[in-house]
Amino acid sequence: MAICQYCGNEFVPSKYAGGRQRFCSKKCKDKWDYENPKYPPVVCKYCGKKFIPKEANRTTYCSRECAFAAKAKKCRTCGKVITGSQSDYCSDECKEKANNREIKCIVCGKLFRGKTGAKYCSDECRKEKERQRAREKYHLYEVEISTRGLPIVTTFHSKTARPLVCEKMSPMMLKGGERIASKRGNI
Repeated sequence: MAICQYCGNEFVPSKYAGGRQRFCSKKCKDKWDYENPKYPPVVCKYCGKKFIPKEANRTTYCSRECAFAAKAKKCRTCGKVITGSQSDYCSDECKEKANNREIKCIVCGKLFRGKTGAKYCSDECRKEKERQRAREKYHLYEVEISTRGLPIVTTFHSKTARPLVCEKMSPMMLKGGERIASKRGNI
């Protein structure tokens, strides 16, 4: 005779358990397992329901339905679930809406209508961004000095040229159209 660890009733253990049976029934074992979980309760990442995982590596979703629903492909425009399709959109209307949304140009800040992923409103803005990247890549800096009211733009390479690099020229650093040395001693 053995005593059930959940309800305290006496029972005859199964001859196949080898003397290790601790519960009188599956119902008592399930109740004990529920009240004394191996792993702490976690929250399902899809539905938000609290659940007790049966295995250590099953701590993300409470059920297969939640796991499949979370991994389902959704339309980029309206969010509907897409089934059996390679497209990112559920319909041609959603695709058209996505391709005609207002986007802000990263160079001039003007709003324009363009396809998803567009960054520039015009070829001029795209070319200006390319020039900026080239200047950054080769450490080129443009300095504007006004002489007798006419602006002169000069480009310097940071390693070979001596004029100020990476600094804005202030009016105190200019005298009569000529650049004078700064406090750091740049010439």
